Amino acid sequence: MNKYYLDTLYEKVIVRGIAHPISAASYWTNQHLLDGIVNGVGKGGKKAGELVYKYIDQGLVDGVVNGSGTTATHAGGALQPVQSGKVNLYGALLFGAAAVGALVLVLVNS
Repeated sequence: MNKYYLDTLYEKVIVRGIAHPISAASYWTNQHLLDGIVNGVGKGGKKAGELVYKYIDQGLVDGVVNGSGTTATHAGGALQPVQSGKVNLYGALLFGAAAVGALVLVLVNS
């Protein structure tokens, strides 16, 4: 009928005497230690991400991209007079560049 009270013995001794304290200790460890570690790592990761965004992405990467755009704008403005559409000016520039290149070769090889 009561199976020699083995179920009661198991419930009172094994479950309540051993499993409950182990589960309570595990729960406390999870709530107080592990969650604190995980939250600390999360906060550290968030802070590192904010610093990378502020100094690397916004400061360095965007600075380089904006600087290259400004340089291209100024270089285009400076080179605009060269592109006049006059063929004789293009020929003169080509001849001048060839003369400078020849002069450099003569100076380097002498």
